[in-house]
Amino acid sequence: MTIRVTVASIAAAIVTAVLACQPTEAQVPYGGPQGFYNSGPSQMMDAHGDPAVIPAQYCQGGCPPGYGGGGGYGDPAANYCPMTEQCGPHYFDFSAEYLMYQRSDYGSLENQSLMTLNVLPGGTEVLNIGDIPSDYQSGFRLTGRYDIGALSVIEVGYTGFFDMGGGASFTDPAPVDATTGNLYSLYSDFGQNPVGAVGVSGATLAETDQAVSAYTTIETVLQSAELSYRRYWVGHSPRVTGTWLYGFRWTRLKDEFNFATQANGTYVNYIEAENDLAGFQLGADAWMTVIQGLRIGLEGKTGIYGNQVDIRNRANTSPAATVSIDERFSNEQVSFLGEARLMAVADITPCISLKAGYEVLYMSSVATSVDNFNAASPYAEGQGIPRQSLFQAQSDAMFHGFHAGFEYVW
Repeated sequence: MTIRVTVASIAAAIVTAVLACQPTEAQVPYGGPQGFYNSGPSQMMDAHGDPAVIPAQYCQGGCPPGYGGGGGYGDPAANYCPMTEQCGPHYFDFSAEYLMYQRSDYGSLENQSLMTLNVLPGGTEVLNIGDIPSDYQSGFRLTGRYDIGALSVIEVGYTGFFDMGGGASFTDPAPVDATTGNLYSLYSDFGQNPVGAVGVSGATLAETDQAVSAYTTIETVLQSAELSYRRYWVGHSPRVTGTWLYGFRWTRLKDEFNFATQANGTYVNYIEAENDLAGFQLGADAWMTVIQGLRIGLEGKTGIYGNQVDIRNRANTSPAATVSIDERFSNEQVSFLGEARLMAVADITPCISLKAGYEVLYMSSVATSVDNFNAASPYAEGQGIPRQSLFQAQSDAMFHGFHAGFEYVW
């Protein structure tokens, strides 16, 4: 038996296969998940042509008035989803987003003066904690979802920001010499106590006053991991849908603050405040299809978490160990976290969507590095004066910014 294969027969087979994968006029989409089509009176198929499991809520046999105004799935007059996309629940399997966050402030000591040029009252402030810029910093978020039912998913997400923050510095434009300048610190009340920053009881503020330069920096790490159960809901019209969720969340806020001066020696003050929040969260979102393929949504999450707080305050001078401080504080407490997002998602293909939006993250009863900056003189111990430690774990932190990325459905 001879089998003949011709170019015409191969081309015909390819065309037949392609046409079999394309929606026909009878394949009018129903008001449900993205990429689901009607291939007949009772059979739903996804974008790959596989049979779809359709929730009973999606009006088998035709949607009633208010769900698009048309008849059954094959009715060309149905206007609830005039194209082969979605106007039902917002589905995706994987999402990747680029984030740009800005910190709203650095705490109650944000306006703390650190250095002046020349002795007060005639001197001029040249370095302040508030001089540190609060610019937008980059981060990312990855989210995956796994279907466990027709309207239920398990969602796993991770958000990460590293090296958020910035710095500020000042150098005396006309120092006396390489180790003696005209900068005075808050530790001497800017050259007023002792007068001219000359030492008390024979000691001197050699590393912090009459300095030639000074700088300060803030660095923040913000991470969050979530494991949640989501349940979809659909309004009277499939144009309005959403989910509610509950699950576990872990969030870390780690702050590092540095203040350093250079004079007849070097002084460095390093403060680290770390918060590890873990516990149960609740949330919900709501979506509305504006036009076919374009949705806008709101989402909110909140929870009260157990917080492991660790604070460390170190200060040292060199080459002489005039100052040597290492203070530590740990505590377990309750903290609050709330998050809100405004989002828009545009379908590009049945499998890929672009997304963008704005969001706010607020934390309460947490420790921040700036609020644990101790303005008391680090030379006090060397002068026989007890230095009182400072630990503050009831501060607030707020971040806000934009996100942009994509979603994928397979």
